[in-house]
Amino acid sequence: MSEHDLPKLIHNARRDYGAEHARLLEELEKTLGISDEKTLTELVVAYEKFEDSSLRLFPGVTDLPKLLIRNKIKMGVVTNGDAFRQWKKLLVLGIADLFDFVAISTAVGIAKPDPQIFQLALDSLAGDPTRSVFVGDRPDLDTKGAKQSGMYTIRVLQGRASNMQPSNRMETADAELTSVDNVGRHLFGP
Repeated sequence: MSEHDLPKLIHNARRDYGAEHARLLEELEKTLGISDEKTLTELVVAYEKFEDSSLRLFPGVTDLPKLLIRNKIKMGVVTNGDAFRQWKKLLVLGIADLFDFVAISTAVGIAKPDPQIFQLALDSLAGDPTRSVFVGDRPDLDTKGAKQSGMYTIRVLQGRASNMQPSNRMETADAELTSVDNVGRHLFGP
């Protein structure tokens, strides 16, 4: 194993074991042959610092919630993934407190595109699906589940999923925008 393989190894072990640090360290010990917990923990901490420093918000991500807050509109997050890692991202990026509700698949036991996770968000926010908007980037996970829940869907064509093509009508968003910056104008006008 080379030093270039180490970040991928830690990433995969964290993905598989999430916040279960004891199991994470056991897996790294087994794979790397290092039994010193301090050294293993230092490797994980160094990786996490690197990972945290690489997190970036798209332009407009903080402006949109502020606009919605000014208009007294409730907001939630529906995301797949490990609860520890997803909360950590929201906290590191400084946006966790902007949302009234956060549904993370591993915490609630339902994953996108299952419409139940979107319904959970709607219920928690006392939202009427016909008066609710879901903004996402993936047609297969975000658009499909939100549409099945009766929400208006906006797909933002930014990031890794920007080139994904919808495979059917349920994956085709009601609106496609080139950036989060455009969502406020789309909803409220210029």
